[in-house]
Amino acid sequence: MALAVGAPPACRGGGHAGCQGTTRCAGAAVRPGRRRVPAAAARRGLTPSAGVPAVGPDLEFLRSAAPATLSQEELGKAVEEAFEETFWGALAAPRVLDSYRRLLAGREYERHWPGLGLQVANSYIKGLTAAPLPDIQAPGYEWLLAVEQQADAILREFREVTADAELAAKGNNIWVPAVRGDAAGYGDDWRTLVLQDRGHWDPDNARLFPRTVQVFQDLKAPTLEVFFARQPAGTGIKSHTDYVNFIQTSHLGLDIPAGDCWFKVGDHVRQWEQGRAVVWDTSFVHETFNGADRDRIVLIMRHWHPEVKPLERRAVGFLFDCLDAPSLEGIRAAQARAQARLGSVAHAGGKAAKATKGKGKKRGATGEWLGEDLGFQGIERELASLPGSYAAEAGGSMLLAYAASGSGEECIGAVALRRLAGHTPTLGEGDAVAGVPLAEVCEMKRLFVLEGHHGLGAGAALVRALLTAAPLLGYRLMVLDTLERLSGANRLYSRLGFQPCKRYNDCPLPGVLYFALQLGTAT
Repeated sequence: MALAVGAPPACRGGGHAGCQGTTRCAGAAVRPGRRRVPAAAARRGLTPSAGVPAVGPDLEFLRSAAPATLSQEELGKAVEEAFEETFWGALAAPRVLDSYRRLLAGREYERHWPGLGLQVANSYIKGLTAAPLPDIQAPGYEWLLAVEQQADAILREFREVTADAELAAKGNNIWVPAVRGDAAGYGDDWRTLVLQDRGHWDPDNARLFPRTVQVFQDLKAPTLEVFFARQPAGTGIKSHTDYVNFIQTSHLGLDIPAGDCWFKVGDHVRQWEQGRAVVWDTSFVHETFNGADRDRIVLIMRHWHPEVKPLERRAVGFLFDCLDAPSLEGIRAAQARAQARLGSVAHAGGKAAKATKGKGKKRGATGEWLGEDLGFQGIERELASLPGSYAAEAGGSMLLAYAASGSGEECIGAVALRRLAGHTPTLGEGDAVAGVPLAEVCEMKRLFVLEGHHGLGAGAALVRALLTAAPLLGYRLMVLDTLERLSGANRLYSRLGFQPCKRYNDCPLPGVLYFALQLGTAT
């Protein structure tokens, strides 16, 4: 699957530029030159894109790069096992895991969309909206509209820097040619000037273009590559696909000649416009031509499809890190980096100072998020007397989720369990829930993740950890109540194997749902 864009930082060309010097540099193996052209694409005369956002190592690369003691199959299995350990099975990023499995199986997505064009991808995440030229006004492209507003400033800086005749002597990676064999379709005169590659800003070129780089950094733009691209007069790029549907390409027109200067994505033909941005889905076949009498200059940005979730982006990066260093040691290192980015889950008792700090803030945030008054549950009294019924000696447990922050570590979420007996007016001693004696039933409570950290897997990590802790406390069944409108949380419970159960309390809120899970059966 396509696991990131561009070459590793050591590969100084990046983007469409290729690698300086030799095609056997550190990044060459993970670039598209090692991919096969799909039979259907070959029949249509398509060629692999020299400027594809590095779709990561294919199976041939895995076989050639893996240590002799680790077979291709063993390496693939080791990466998948590490993924499941890091991202809680298929729970946190199931579409990414499915995409990886499709890659290993050699399955390729191909579809001709009537009125849109041909889409071909061997690195494919299911469920993403497919459009050759996505609407820049749609949600998710606000950052790109903001970049567009800076087009004049970016062009001024570009002209200032490139007008310097002594630029080459100042130490930079400017105007790199496409030197790989698979880049022949771009022509000998194709050039790029790389600012960002695989999420890393080129230290030399970033110093030359500080204002342009600052625009992207201030916006926290979801880019993986940013580079200026020069297409000389009278040249074109052959029809090809980038074979990946979860990375999109946007062009900002900086110096666009009048006349026959166009691009085609899918079945749509357009001309670049001065100072305007346009989004391409480059898993659709596409081509360009500059029939004008001077060069065309654009700023190219490769960025995440806006429907790829934050946790999925981290999962994709984790897989690329694994395959970038295809050994057990490399996989372990990638796993450690991913876990550090994802944060950690700890028992509240292990970090008591942090557990109590900000308690009131989280109480207020919980009420605002639910949009309900939880006074009937005695939540003020409960929080004031923590750990209370969640203490270990009372048969309970509290877990906190932590994530890295500028000051070290920040508590971003929590979950707890308590003994159900004594907390349900509808059941008494000797009763059972789903066939399990009440004394062996626990209740999940207070699952919450702070706004701004949703979609990163913290909730899934908390619930997983709680399901691990509950049997150690002697419980056989876990129950919970939730609100019907909390669709995200309810999907999580369903994926974990929770099933609807009978009402076990007298919660007065509308739309209450009740679930139960036999412990040890979580998926």
